[in-house]
Amino acid sequence: MSGSGRFLTCTCLSWTSALDIRRCSLTATHTPRLPTPPLSTHKTRSHAPRRHACRQTDRGKQQACEAGQRIRQYIEARSGTDYRLFCYLSPYKRSLQTFEGMACAFPAANILGVQEEVQLREQDFGNFQNLAGKQHEKAERLRFGRFFYRFPNGESGADVYDRITIFEDHVVREACCTWEGR
Repeated sequence: MSGSGRFLTCTCLSWTSALDIRRCSLTATHTPRLPTPPLSTHKTRSHAPRRHACRQTDRGKQQACEAGQRIRQYIEARSGTDYRLFCYLSPYKRSLQTFEGMACAFPAANILGVQEEVQLREQDFGNFQNLAGKQHEKAERLRFGRFFYRFPNGESGADVYDRITIFEDHVVREACCTWEGR
């Protein structure tokens, strides 16, 4: 790995398919001082107690491969071939499967690592087992405000915003420390 190479961080929140990315940000810096997992196996470091079991569809697998090709073309058109990727994944199984499909488009030497982050998950709407209670909660949410209403045993849109903002601050801080320590 070249010390003058580019480093791109991709954070993805709950990919239901490679082309349906709810949030994706790229940060370019120089090659970081991060721990390097084995590049050929793309091992992830997990902080989540367990991964959600929803698997990716066959269409999603195809879209992941296509998205990997498109992202590689985009990066190489702007940065050349001397770059490194470090990806952050949601704790959902389909997120890891999407990454694996996309990673096939990149040379293993360009993938610096992958890290699973529990902060990158979908909004928790609470317990859906009580249908009458859930209808009451939805009506209350409309009166209170969709963004600020917190579902019982769940979280509000504001909670999700705060959680993702903290994660993004962490990524930016890590990238800035890497940039200054080159």
